[in-house]
Amino acid sequence: MLERVLPTGTVTFLFSDMERSTQLVQKLGQEAFTSLLEQHHRILRAACSAHGGIDLGTEGDSFFVIFTDAVAAVEAAVQAQKELAAASWPDDSRVRVRMGIHTGSGVLGGDDYVGVDVNRAARIAGAGHGAQVLISEATRTLVADRLPDGVRAQALGSYRLKDLPGAEALAQLEIRGLPAAFPPLRALDVRRAHLPPESTSFIGRVNELDQIARLTSEHRLVTLTGPGGAGKSRLAVRAAAEVAHRFSDGAFFVGLASVTDAGLLPAAIASAIGLPEEPGAAPRTTLLTWIRERELVLLLDNLEQLEGAGPIIDELLSFAPGVRLLGTSRSRLHVAGEQEFPVPPFAVPARDADPSALEASEAVRLFLDRARLIRPDLTPADDELRIIVDICRRLDGLPLAIELAAARVRLLPLPAIRDRLLRRLDALVGGVSTVPRRQQSLREAIAWSHDLLDEPGKVLFRRLAVLSAGARWRRRRGSAAADLSPTSSAVSRLSSSRA
Repeated sequence: MLERVLPTGTVTFLFSDMERSTQLVQKLGQEAFTSLLEQHHRILRAACSAHGGIDLGTEGDSFFVIFTDAVAAVEAAVQAQKELAAASWPDDSRVRVRMGIHTGSGVLGGDDYVGVDVNRAARIAGAGHGAQVLISEATRTLVADRLPDGVRAQALGSYRLKDLPGAEALAQLEIRGLPAAFPPLRALDVRRAHLPPESTSFIGRVNELDQIARLTSEHRLVTLTGPGGAGKSRLAVRAAAEVAHRFSDGAFFVGLASVTDAGLLPAAIASAIGLPEEPGAAPRTTLLTWIRERELVLLLDNLEQLEGAGPIIDELLSFAPGVRLLGTSRSRLHVAGEQEFPVPPFAVPARDADPSALEASEAVRLFLDRARLIRPDLTPADDELRIIVDICRRLDGLPLAIELAAARVRLLPLPAIRDRLLRRLDALVGGVSTVPRRQQSLREAIAWSHDLLDEPGKVLFRRLAVLSAGARWRRRRGSAAADLSPTSSAVSRLSSSRA
């Protein structure tokens, strides 16, 4: 056997390994997987050899190859990724290989390379995902003006990698015709909570956050329910952020307000995570394949309009044991194992409470905080605090309604705001223009719920709307049906209505 002559000085290291190889063994069986692995080896060896790479050893599905030219290493990676994507694999399996490339000092220790640059290349590869090629800043600098046609180096920023000092500036090779979108890198400083940033201060909800944190540790599906404007989404985002550190893959936000077809739920989740589209593969398949080994929290926001989402959610929970689902909806989802958490309105203190107690209440704090976004100098006297309490009470402690009322301080004094709340739907308008329409007025919030009803539900809603003094439900004895019992003051109005 001829002895290898290994170059020293400046060299380029390429590490690669196959994603989900354990699952492929379980899916295909040992014999078929061995055939797949041999095909994988042939593709990588041929690509590396064609560009002058020296194979330093294959361990299972991992390769360690050295090049004397950084451009050659990139060309080999590009060729290998293209051929892996085009190859036919047993049982329609998909072989996705992550690669890391770094240029540094080729220091020999015996018949192998040693030193921090070898470790750096291995850690760069380990930070990526299947079909992704990551390169170090040292390599990017050398190849920036000599990349193959159809390839660009997209800077990703700096990341801390395991066992390496300082942060590493990384780039991703974007190869025309191959996926370019991937989930966040597996780095030490990648934020665990991939959630919408908070544009305003978060007020109160300490007890609720503690309860949700406990429930997410005990149940795999927790649904926050409540009427529009109760603050479900804001509470869910904060709760997900506070538990994200428990899960190795963090927490992801999936906004569903614009999704009306339950069949699009897998695609929405995959897009929120950043999973690349697989040619010929349904988003559901791509999602289930990726999520199976993950430990994360998925925040599914606004599930109420996705009728028929239950089976998809149940499949996610069955297929991915390390996943927790945190949902928001105006009603429970009726999925096995679901834990409902009704989101309460803010408690409103008694009007005659001590002024310090009034100002410390969550409802009053929310009003003042949002009002001071418009009037920073607002410092209410004791009698004005009691007017704010009146406002919060008339709004039943509903956070969205309180925020909309607080926005009126630009135009109206506090007593006028209170008095105009006798016509709440007309008074509570003018929310922030960048939020969804259903959050810009109380009328829009109610319309959102109304439009989700089927036609018989809409008819019932309109008929109940005439009962200004309220109504009670009474179940008939021995029957699943129920009688609507209007209060006496509303009987005449109901009888004359043709709604």
